[in-house]
Amino acid sequence: MPDAILHIGFNKCGSTALQQWLGAQEDALLARSIWYRRMDPRTDVVCTNPHLQVLAFTLAGQPVPSRPMNAVLGIPEGDRVAQDAVAHAFREQFEAQVANGGFTTWVGSSEALVSRFMTPEAISALAEWLSGLFGNVRYVAYVRRPETWLVSLFGHQLRKTASAEELTAFVDRFGPAPFARLLDLWRSAVGQDALDVRLFDESWLDGGGLITDFQTVLGLPAGTLPSRSKRVNTSFRARMTPWSRAPKRPALSAQTREKISQLNADDMSWVESTFFADRRTEFRNWAAGPEAGR
Repeated sequence: MPDAILHIGFNKCGSTALQQWLGAQEDALLARSIWYRRMDPRTDVVCTNPHLQVLAFTLAGQPVPSRPMNAVLGIPEGDRVAQDAVAHAFREQFEAQVANGGFTTWVGSSEALVSRFMTPEAISALAEWLSGLFGNVRYVAYVRRPETWLVSLFGHQLRKTASAEELTAFVDRFGPAPFARLLDLWRSAVGQDALDVRLFDESWLDGGGLITDFQTVLGLPAGTLPSRSKRVNTSFRARMTPWSRAPKRPALSAQTREKISQLNADDMSWVESTFFADRRTEFRNWAAGPEAGR
């Protein structure tokens, strides 16, 4: 039975760069008995495998509440027949490829699995299905500090919508980052030992970079494969107007930074105690950000 490593996001935490690297190294990975294949009908984005979210909800007997994923896969809203057909076709193809073998580890990646729409039932159903196909299943998530994540998300939204919303209003509207809530759902479904939470920060990543770090997750010695990746987020590029493509990430004021810190204090404390109990001092230094050392 092969093993599996599933990268479950989060968005704005290097997922695009990681998926671009995986796609570029597909043949090189297979030569090392690691199977990765981009599974996405879209050609203008990098995010892969939206089918996994649809299959998760179908296995749980629930409709997919995510309109973007439904649209991507041609599922009319609320059409369970179409949803089940997409899920069945994907499951049949995927299980056949696993049965054919030729690899010892499957690696997948999909931010859709940590979207705000995910339910405990869908996560548990997907985890149970994967456990029936693979011997050891590991789930990997990279997490950023809430303030840098929110600023990055805010810049993404500005470029996507050309909104005139201010950062402070965005922070008030968005509330806490979703890391703790969604990690808790996955932890409850797959067990803490199977969930590998890693901090998206050079001081934590093995080798100081995301791609090098993920190679260690795959069990590859450092330097086995090239670690450079073209870091371009294509998820909304085709819909942007030319003027909106310029960077628009504002600097955080001390007041806004403190507001974000307070909004996320309980959640970050939970992440620390749950996944980094043996590295509390280092985690707190990371969570405080570079400004704390100034």
